[in-house]
Amino acid sequence: MSPVGRGLLTTVLCLLLLLGSVAAQAEAAPSADVLVGVFPHGADMESYRSVMASAVSYKLSGLGLSVAFLPVDARDTDLEARARRDGLPVTLGCRYDVAGGKMSVSLSWHEVGGAGSPVERTESGSLDLRADAIIFRALDSLLLAVKGDVDRLASARAAASRAAQTPPPAQSPRAPIVPASKPPAGTARVATTPPRAGGLAVTAGFAPFIAIGPASSYFSVGLLPSILASMQFSTPAGSFSVGVYTAMVIFTATGLIDTASSYLIPVGPDLRYEAGNGRPILVFAHLCGGPAFLLMNTGAQGTLFDITEFLKSGLGATFMISPRVGLSVAADYEIYFEMPYLIMGFSPTAMVSVLL
Repeated sequence: MSPVGRGLLTTVLCLLLLLGSVAAQAEAAPSADVLVGVFPHGADMESYRSVMASAVSYKLSGLGLSVAFLPVDARDTDLEARARRDGLPVTLGCRYDVAGGKMSVSLSWHEVGGAGSPVERTESGSLDLRADAIIFRALDSLLLAVKGDVDRLASARAAASRAAQTPPPAQSPRAPIVPASKPPAGTARVATTPPRAGGLAVTAGFAPFIAIGPASSYFSVGLLPSILASMQFSTPAGSFSVGVYTAMVIFTATGLIDTASSYLIPVGPDLRYEAGNGRPILVFAHLCGGPAFLLMNTGAQGTLFDITEFLKSGLGATFMISPRVGLSVAADYEIYFEMPYLIMGFSPTAMVSVLL
């Protein structure tokens, strides 16, 4: 990635971290709910450790749990003892083996100090570009079996977080009563800016697609050029537009044993609302969805093609440099319903619009 690209990615990630609530939740409940140990079978299996750890962290964090990991050099027998020492209620042992082009994953969930036996699940499958699906299948099966434990831990953490973030009641000073004053007679009303001209608008945009969730384990950032053709309708409450949106998410998917040049092509209707009719600043919200075409050029399996669906929404602002030309920025969130796991990400977009 170029220095400019790395700088843009760093800036966007910092903004997302500042806007997130993860730090506040960590302060409210610093103790973890689950102590996780990742144990490869064999010294040459270390390269898959980060894939396993990322999948576990994503799943458990998404369920409202806080996760702590054993150090890399810890042994299997250290998991229970470390959890007892640190006062953590649950352990999750993750063991995996890779041999003959296949991966085997074994998970064990145990309530520390409990009399019951650990809940265990095992999955295996071929290593290919989507080998992380083996890990997620095992996690889904295990978490379904221990749903009661997960719900109890998540509820306790949410309650502790709310209690820590609730400010103490404060008495606000009584505001003085000020008699209302009438404007001087003959004061002229300020004329409002005339509504923006309606018609056909063409908008070209570009953004990095910053993957989150399972997709981030095989690609982090893609390129997203886009184009939108829309009809605008002006009203006293603001401007509405209905149009057709298309784009192309260009990324390189890197699996455990293969790499693919990949393209996601969404096409669908876009509905947009602009708050107010004035210039030069317009604030808008939009929603878009429809089919998306997935094309992957792999070295081992050739060209793969699939059709899925997408949904995109976001907020933005436009600066009208003339009655018919505007420059916009938007913070968008996109979901591609590619199974078995979604492709999700943020796309901070810069756009130029021309009203024809």
